Amino acid sequence: MDLVGRWLFGNILLKTSGAEKERLEGRGPDLITPAGEVVARAADSASRQALQEYLDGILEEAEQQPQWSELESATAQLRDGEKQKKLKDIIDKIGPALDGTELMRAFPGQCHLCPV
Repeated sequence: MDLVGRWLFGNILLKTSGAEKERLEGRGPDLITPAGEVVARAADSASRQALQEYLDGILEEAEQQPQWSELESATAQLRDGEKQKKLKDIIDKIGPALDGTELMRAFPGQCHLCPV
């Protein structure tokens, strides 16, 4: 049940962020992620399709919940926070490089006072 719960939670996050859900592949009685992790095991390969439909139904029911829009906005804020962190990391890397460029503009050519 833990594997099914993690798969459902991950797919809810995917769907609230606007991405497509992760499709499960069937191998014998198993439902497997594209990465090869077994999410669920049906009684036999014939009932595997029913299990897949059941899991898809749970995701569809989740979308009908009144809290869905709140989750979508929280996911959007999380994405914005991640983007801001990435931008800050880029700025932190570019900053020292720009400092050197300013020195080169201030002292074109060789200067015995600075290492530029």
